[in-house]
Amino acid sequence: MLFIQTVISISSMVLQNCLFNNVCKKELETNDHIYRFNMIMYIVCILLFGFGVIKKEISFFTIALGFLFGVVTALSNFYKMRALTSGPMHITLLVTTSSMIIPTMSGIFFKEKFSILKLILVFILIGFIYLSFDKTDGKKTNKKWLLFCVLAFLFQGSIGVLQKIHQFSVYKAEFNGFLLVAFICSLISFNEFFT
Repeated sequence: MLFIQTVISISSMVLQNCLFNNVCKKELETNDHIYRFNMIMYIVCILLFGFGVIKKEISFFTIALGFLFGVVTALSNFYKMRALTSGPMHITLLVTTSSMIIPTMSGIFFKEKFSILKLILVFILIGFIYLSFDKTDGKKTNKKWLLFCVLAFLFQGSIGVLQKIHQFSVYKAEFNGFLLVAFICSLISFNEFFT
């Protein structure tokens, strides 16, 4: 069963990233286009998680953290899509996917097991990312694209940290409420900041 879930998970992420790249390069030319695309995605998520919260109470902690999570999610999606519109997909995805370094390193604060081997591998990954920036088909690295990649990296990595904070709290059973608040906030954030 775990193998099947892994295959489905990897396949869905590859499909999502290919669609994002295709849509970003061909359709999403302005911030307004990105806003509309994300608005539809957030509305669908609000409807899905809204059903899981009917007649359930949500704590102030979950609402506050969900609000922050929503802002960070909106910023992460925005900068990832801007990076995809202005640079190569393979390096953009390498950088944004590598953002898992941030929640991995934050595991120290959550008393998760951490080894020297993991630390060495993190430095090797950072080295490969650095080397990748020099291999952009002979072109000079686009500074705007690089800035979008760095911002997407930071915000996407922060998503994992915020999830850990919520799931290590006494309110972890309110996960659907946490995500509902987050997607409502993401929708509002996009409306306020990017239109």
